[in-house]
Amino acid sequence: MYSHPIYTALLSEITKKCPTKYKLANQLANVVGLSTEAVYRRLRDEIPFKFHEIAAIARYLNISLDALIGTELNKSQPFQLKLPNFISPGEDDIIMIDTFIEFLRTLIDSGKNIEAGHVAGTLPQDIFSKYSELRDFYIYKWYYYSYPQHRRYEDMIVPDIVKKNLDKQNTMSKKYHRTSYIFDNELYNTIVDSILFFKNIRLIDDSSIAKIKVDMLESIDYLEKMSITGMFEETGKQVRIYVLNDMNHTMSFSYICTDDFKMSMIKAFFLTSVTSTNEKVFETVKEWVRSIISTSMLITEANERQRQIYFEQQRKNVNRI
Repeated sequence: MYSHPIYTALLSEITKKCPTKYKLANQLANVVGLSTEAVYRRLRDEIPFKFHEIAAIARYLNISLDALIGTELNKSQPFQLKLPNFISPGEDDIIMIDTFIEFLRTLIDSGKNIEAGHVAGTLPQDIFSKYSELRDFYIYKWYYYSYPQHRRYEDMIVPDIVKKNLDKQNTMSKKYHRTSYIFDNELYNTIVDSILFFKNIRLIDDSSIAKIKVDMLESIDYLEKMSITGMFEETGKQVRIYVLNDMNHTMSFSYICTDDFKMSMIKAFFLTSVTSTNEKVFETVKEWVRSIISTSMLITEANERQRQIYFEQQRKNVNRI
């Protein structure tokens, strides 16, 4: 057995990326050019992967070798920052996104209870990606800050493959068994302020703003209905919505977990997140979520008056446009 902590961490990361072993073995056999049985022997830790095999697997599954080395350092907690291109995606970008989608699909198909928690300073991706104009505006924000040309919103073309992949992620996020959202009081103000900014510098037309506004108002209706029923209307899976009582929370972070898998995410660059499967990091993030919930107000299937006040305020924020 090869018990070096880096090699142990590698096997752990590989298993987390694809919990179903027979699928994993078949995938890795193609990646490293070995038979399925040879891959099984390596996954059983009977013989080690060679370095070029490790490099090929790390590239295919988007595993950070630096992060694996960091697992030996008590004070170094590894994160990964994935930065796909949403406007001109190359092959590597598509592979990166497809790998994450396949990972989520495998996790859901495993039948395990999946729990997710989100602290949201702005509208989370699994909500805004449900609405095409709102989704495109978030992509435009990423586009604006990623490229110096500052092209107009109307000139942006979002590739179909990007739209389809965001739709897939949106669909799968509604299949978790339990989801909690902790929303900021300024949830929609941050979007409105961005729209007004682009309007003031003449990078977006009033006709486009009107379409985005329709999506924003529809998304508020969607969230309000969800807070009344306590479930996603698409799947019937449980949802709890909380509102911060006395402060605004500009940072967005979240977690996804099962009994034997833990991932934490911190939102970065509008559409991407830094992620970690480190258990210490996960416990820290989850404890933060628990702590914020304890000082927040539950508006799901409760506090009807406060629920009405919250969503009416969000509609007022949107109507500033």
